[in-house]
Amino acid sequence: MAWHTFIRPSYRAMVVGLAGLLAGDAYATNAREWRGLNGKRVEIRCEPEFDLGSIWGTDVYTDDTDVCTAAAHAGVITRLSGGTVLIEIRPGRSWYPGSTRNDITSGTFPEWGGSFVILAGKPPGRRWRS
Repeated sequence: MAWHTFIRPSYRAMVVGLAGLLAGDAYATNAREWRGLNGKRVEIRCEPEFDLGSIWGTDVYTDDTDVCTAAAHAGVITRLSGGTVLIEIRPGRSWYPGSTRNDITSGTFPEWGGSFVILAGKPPGRRWRS
């Protein structure tokens, strides 16, 4: 399965391909560009002390949700240390319930066309477990 990697300086994430080649100056903080590619896994690197963005949902987030903020909400990384997050693209849902977790509040949102889930997270400098 192909993964894409994003390096997230400050409030943006830079697209990096599998071969480590930059895909131009493309930046993203959410998963909207993969809408409809259900099952696709994407790795996103969140810099330490990243800016919190808007999030909608709990466990399953709208694809316009800020990925690093959702990862901190889910508890797989912290805002202070950042880290790398693995997400999976999912179809849209009819309802996204909000919640407060780890001092971050996500909003409730009605039907939306695309989603993602957080599969894993790791702190900076750590490798994925096999």
